[in-house]
This record gives sequence, structure tokens and C-alpha cells, in this order.
Amino acid sequence: MRNHIKLLLCFILGALSGAWGFKAVGYIATVPLSLVLVALVARPVLFDFHQWRARVR
Repeated sequence: MRNHIKLLLCFILGALSGAWGFKAVGYIATVPLSLVLVALVARPVLFDFHQWRARVR
């Protein structure tokens, strides 16, 4: 349950920071936020890809 609450809080904080950045700076504020998300997601995606590739062989 604690992980679900943390995930929900991160989602809400991300939405608020994105809205604030978009209002304060404009469209260019979405680029750094999206790059942070890509950086956070890249490692698990690559890990899953390598596991899938090892199973296929």
C-alpha cells in the first residue's frame, strides 16, 4: 500500500510541476521533464530487453 501512495504522490507532483513549468516558461519546460522521465525509464527497459533477448536465443 505504501508503494501505491508513493506512486500516486509522484504522479500528482509531476503533474503539478509540469503544469507550473508550462505556465511559467512555456512549451520548452516540457523538454527537461520528459528527458528526466526517459532517463528514469531507460534502465529498466534495457534490462527487460536483455532478459527477453536471452530467452529468445
